[in-house]
Amino acid sequence: MFAHLHCHFFGSYSDSLLDPDRDLSYIKEMGQEAVAITDHGVLDYCYPFYWSCRRVGLHPVLGCEVYFVDDARKSIETNDSYRNHLILLARDNEGFRNLVRLNNRSWLENNFGETRGLVDWKLLEEFHDGLIALSGCFWGSLPQKYITGGMEAAEKEFRRYYDIFGRDFYPELGRHGITDEEKANEGLIALSKRFGVTPVVTNDSHYRLARDWRFHDILIKTRFGYPTDFELGVRNYYLKSEEEMRVLGFPPEYYDITMEIARQCRVDLDGIQMVKSSEAFRPEDGAVFSSRPVIIDVRQALRDVTGVWKIKDDRLPEIISLIPPTLDPAEAAREVPALGEWLEGRPRVREAIGKLVGIPRRSLPDFSAVIDLPLHLIREFLPVRRARGEIMASPPGWALRKLSVPLVPVVSLAESAPDFCAWVKKLTTLEEAREKFEERKYASAALILEGLLRVNSDDLEARFLLAESLYFLHRYEKAVEEYGVLEEENYNPWRMPRLLTRKGWACNRLGRPDQARRSFRKAIELKENYGPARYALGILDYREGNSKAAKENLRAFIELRPEGERADKARAILRRLDPGL
Repeated sequence: MFAHLHCHFFGSYSDSLLDPDRDLSYIKEMGQEAVAITDHGVLDYCYPFYWSCRRVGLHPVLGCEVYFVDDARKSIETNDSYRNHLILLARDNEGFRNLVRLNNRSWLENNFGETRGLVDWKLLEEFHDGLIALSGCFWGSLPQKYITGGMEAAEKEFRRYYDIFGRDFYPELGRHGITDEEKANEGLIALSKRFGVTPVVTNDSHYRLARDWRFHDILIKTRFGYPTDFELGVRNYYLKSEEEMRVLGFPPEYYDITMEIARQCRVDLDGIQMVKSSEAFRPEDGAVFSSRPVIIDVRQALRDVTGVWKIKDDRLPEIISLIPPTLDPAEAAREVPALGEWLEGRPRVREAIGKLVGIPRRSLPDFSAVIDLPLHLIREFLPVRRARGEIMASPPGWALRKLSVPLVPVVSLAESAPDFCAWVKKLTTLEEAREKFEERKYASAALILEGLLRVNSDDLEARFLLAESLYFLHRYEKAVEEYGVLEEENYNPWRMPRLLTRKGWACNRLGRPDQARRSFRKAIELKENYGPARYALGILDYREGNSKAAKENLRAFIELRPEGERADKARAILRRLDPGL
């Protein structure tokens, strides 16, 4: 028997089409008996996954593909975005509790710019009891040590994992047609023989069927809210049958071990009681908000599909404006005749919209409700993480209610905690401005943000959004002024390279190339491998006739970001500068 132990569901936001409600029955129909959830860095859908597995008769394996670094504090202090992957699976109830604690510590104390929580050796040593570890895809720290440093470096890394997990650590193999992956397989198999362990074969699954790669491609290319040229080199990250897995060519025992591991993982979430306490939420001790998913609706799906597939039609903006956000694709086609007519004869677009609608892009705090327990208790039993500068429960709001997690409407606290309610109102208004910004309604966003700053000029998050809105409104003079305030206040270090680069472009558009250059260079000083600043310097050098510097910066940019329109433009400039290329 074989079990998929590396699968990404909705919690791998903007990177998975797998629905823990709809797609598990397909795994059961393939004849498999168990499956794991290993979303990127979060435990958001562990509970829904567990309940759905029970419903369809699958054995659930609860896990996470964590973002792993040697030293989280060092990565944060140096703004080093490099990280590896590591699969952690809960063997029993205590293992799941430790997985929750480890996840919460990573998000609350090792938070990297709200993009991810970092796990390091220190956290693994503290919370490894009850956990099984797989070395991860070829981007795990162990395979990377072999790829970049050879067998000696890989053996040292293996021993370090082995010292923590013992025989609960397994090298992970995959075969997706990637050169580095095959090199990693070679080293991991040799290490396994040396240490007397059996490797595990996985397929790193992100969608149901082989043909679904084209819909996954749309999802990942629009993860920032607009089409990009990001490209995955392979197209086989789907839920393969056992027969398809076994023809990959690994020894039979490498597959059989997957089911043995799955059977060892016997978490009973029904047996893990939610904490009940006489202690209640106290605003002064910090709030944990409920969460709300940001779901792809028909309007956004239509924008994403036509944007990535480069379908041009002057009628589209008006059609999109007519679609109510609450309708499913079939309802929208019926109730908006212009949409139904437009989709007629475009079955691929219709199918793609159907695949994308309902997928959560991300999860955000729901500022209308807080958990009526103190944070120090919540973090011991319920997955939490940071977003929008606040702490929120990771599971969807409906799952919290099913778990009987005590939720209190914020409006009910108006009399007992007026200052807290006023603060939440500010957060809600800021969120409204963000939504306007993401919808590219920059003038509306700027109006809201200017109002917030009149009340509280120290709100740097509002000021950053205002600066960005002004930039896109081409109000460059005012944008430079706002960026300058943020720079003086040493605003969010993770965003500072982006801020300085944007400020540089604004200065350039105002005809101030020297100021622009200083801003671009400051961005590179903060983050040497920041591609947008390298590109900006290269363009500036080219326009000023400094061919040598232009070639140096544009080549550095292409090395950092080889795909996309900017990379193509950089290559075109390099060909002009050096026709012999």
